[in-house]
Amino acid sequence: MLIVVVFYGLQRGRTKGFLLGLIYGGLEDLISGHFLGSNALIKLIIGFFSGVAQDRLNRDNIYVFIFLVLVATLAKFVLFFMLVATSYAWLPALCDILLPEMAYNGAMAFLASGFRQEGGDLLKWLAGKKRRGGES
Repeated sequence: MLIVVVFYGLQRGRTKGFLLGLIYGGLEDLISGHFLGSNALIKLIIGFFSGVAQDRLNRDNIYVFIFLVLVATLAKFVLFFMLVATSYAWLPALCDILLPEMAYNGAMAFLASGFRQEGGDLLKWLAGKKRRGGES
């Protein structure tokens, strides 16, 4: 969900990134059972600042998108520990949670940006690949 919030904020601006972050974070709070509002606040902040980046960065560059996803993952980790998990040890959490999550989100952002470059729709991309493969 973090990748979607970053992408939406980067493409649609501050207000829409803010709102989508609030909605997705609220849903994540309801599903996960964490403190109600913690994920909503974190995703809201990330969506807002992704929208701010829209004005300052090249939003069509896939490297900018991947970099923003990695920064958002780090920000989510830091904000979560500041808001909720103050009694946990930082170093083990860094190794056990943050590094694998950054690797996963970076890889997913790379795949998502590849699909976006092909026209923005995964189904169109898959249909185009099958059609081209069948014609040759």
